[in-house]
Order: sequence, then structure tokens, then C-alpha cells
Amino acid sequence: MVDASTQFYFLDSTRNQQGPVSMADVARLIRSGAINRDTLMWYPGMADWRPAGQVSEFASLFGAPASPPARPPQGTPPLRTPAYGQTASMTGAQPGSAGASDALVPDYPVWGLFWRALVFGLGAALIIPAPWCVAALYRFIIGQTSMPDGRRLTFAGQGADIWYLFIGPLLAAIVVGILSRFIPLLAILNVLVYLFFVFVLPYLMLRWVVEKVGTEEGSMKLAFTGSIWGLIGYHLLLLLSYITIIGWAWVAAAMQRWICRNVSGTHRFEFAGTGLEILWRTIVFILLMYLIIPIPWMMRWYYAWLVSQIRVADHAAAFD
Repeated sequence: MVDASTQFYFLDSTRNQQGPVSMADVARLIRSGAINRDTLMWYPGMADWRPAGQVSEFASLFGAPASPPARPPQGTPPLRTPAYGQTASMTGAQPGSAGASDALVPDYPVWGLFWRALVFGLGAALIIPAPWCVAALYRFIIGQTSMPDGRRLTFAGQGADIWYLFIGPLLAAIVVGILSRFIPLLAILNVLVYLFFVFVLPYLMLRWVVEKVGTEEGSMKLAFTGSIWGLIGYHLLLLLSYITIIGWAWVAAAMQRWICRNVSGTHRFEFAGTGLEILWRTIVFILLMYLIIPIPWMMRWYYAWLVSQIRVADHAAAFD
């Protein structure tokens, strides 16, 4: 699977080498016509230059095959890229498997993601600014994600849409705290507030996020149709699975598949990640987090991988 941080190189119409560019940028260049199926491309892990139409990450973005590509002129490309006809082993690049061409493409800047995550954590702790911090984080993450054909996703949610989901239970907890001083039995109502935050709020948030996701041209319309009991069941199963030490990773993968399959509308989604992949990446993520300095890069690496495991197709199309 090609990582979302992979950098690509290509030969332009004048046979000059361009790059590095991100996967999302390549998709946009294909849409604009700057890259066609005959444009020669390379990324670390490829043994040789290949026409873009034969690169699995982008092959689905082209129409009918065109004429055979011309070979590039002889020359020495910059460091990190092999000359045409040179193998990956000659440059020290490691062979890699191709990613799914129907997967979402995240393009998260390291520091942009990091400081927004810090602001989100602070806002969530203070509760009152939480709705606006949540909306801002989702707007950034979703806005930095592209469809397989290069279209940017958008997020139309605002903090004002969901403020009552946070402020309402908080006020209820304050009122219950005051009244329970006079009527101790009312303290049991705090359990209901707790259950709301643990089980009901995630479900309502999930429905809100899905409904607010779209594309730049406005063609995407989505809704979450899964039941609240299904989500509660997965949350409980996830808690129980921690007893097994590692079993939670497979439950998390199954939960992600259930969520994706319950998104309906103009497009269908599927989570392709496995429990084993989630497990080892989480272990690496946690271990390196203890070193403090790698935290921003590890956050980007981990969450970009999760998003890149989401495959997408038009409603009428079927997944393999």
C-alpha cells in the first residue's frame, strides 16, 4: 500500500522532470489534463518509470487507452529518483505494493494537524468551546482529503449546529449537582448524563459528520443509517476486548467496516484495513509517542493511514 506521504515524479510535455508532488496533486493534474495516461511517472518503490495510465493508483482516473508512450530522453534525474531503465535496487529504494486506486487520499500537513489536535483537546476538556473545536478539526481533516478522482472533500458543519449536544448535558449536570444537595436521590441522574456522553453523543456526532461531508461541486449527498444500538454494541464489545490485550484491534477494524457500510447516499464506502495492521501501527504509534519529539509526525502517519484505508465508489458501483 502506497503511503499518503509518498512523493511522485513525472515528465512534463517538454520531457522535463517535475516533482516531487503528492498523490492528491497528481490526481488534480490528471483532472486538469497536465498529466495524461502516457505521462511517465515514478515514485520510490517502483523499479522503473511507467506511463501514468499503468500506475495502479491513478489508472482508474483515465478513460480509454491512448497511443503507446514515448521513452524519455537519457539523463540523470535528481537524488531519490531512478533514471529511466534503472532498477529500484540500484538506487536503494525498497519495492512496495500498490495501493487501491479507489481509496480516499489524505494530504495532512504535519504541523497543521498537530496544533489543531491540541486545540481540539483543550476545547473538549473545557466542554463549552468543544462544539466549535470539533467542527474546526473535522473541517480541516475532511478538507485535506481527496476523492480517488482528485476532487476535494468539504465539510459544511459548524459549531452552532451541535452546541446543545455539549452545553445541554453540562447544564443538566450542574442543575442535578445543585438539586442533589437537597434531594440526594437525584444524584443518580448524573449516571444518565454520563451515559449520554459515552454512548449517545458519539452516535449523534457520527450522523452529523456524515451528513455534512460533501465535494467541491456539491454532487455528494450522504447519511448515516446505522442504528444507535449497533454503535453501542460495538463500543461495549471494544471495552470487553481489551481483556484479550490485542483483540481490540480486530474489533476496531470490524467497527470501522460497520460504520462505512452504514453510510448511504450517492457514494458507498468500505474500510479495507485489518486488525493486524491496526494493532502493529498502534503499538509503534504509542511507543514513539513516549519519545515526545516524533508526536506530530506519528499523528500524521497514523491518521493518514486510517483514512487511506477507506475505499469509495459511486452508489451504483460494487466493490471487489
